[in-house]
Amino acid sequence: MFKLSGLLSIAFLVFLAGCKKDVANPNNDGDHTAITTVTLQFKQAGVLKKEVVFSDPDGVGGASPIRFDTIKLDRNQTYDATVILENKSTGATTINMNSTIKDAGHQHEFFYIPQPTNLVTVEKLDKDKLGFPLGFDTKWTTQTTASQGTTKFMLRHIVFGKSASNPPTIGHADIEIIFATIVQ
Repeated sequence: MFKLSGLLSIAFLVFLAGCKKDVANPNNDGDHTAITTVTLQFKQAGVLKKEVVFSDPDGVGGASPIRFDTIKLDRNQTYDATVILENKSTGATTINMNSTIKDAGHQHEFFYIPQPTNLVTVEKLDKDKLGFPLGFDTKWTTQTTASQGTTKFMLRHIVFGKSASNPPTIGHADIEIIFATIVQ
């Protein structure tokens, strides 16, 4: 069993950036601005129960994130979760990036990878315009016993070949964060 301090030390930002325009390939429509804040909202019966935030206003490199929460969920529970992506790098203005990513959903997919694998089960509920999984809206089911681990949260950019059962290695990572995760 990990200690919380050990989990927090391994919970680190691997990569966080928005898609960039590919000058060599102008048909690549991944021209989004940076995503600096990721919020996971966990609800039960439509009521917000938990909110988990990762915020790094200056993006990759530079200063450390100003907020990096641990996912803490109650055991033997089911939560409806929603992702909110924002760009707060412009100072006073916050830009919600959800519609930008949803509009390009046919080239994106979220992945949630818990370690240990039985820590939580995450089911993607929403689909892109082609009917393939997207992952903004999910259902999280926790195990019956208390446990600790991590959840890798990824937004993958899949330019060609998205399908109904993509592996989490397809395309490239627009966002990759490892959250310390506690089922209590």
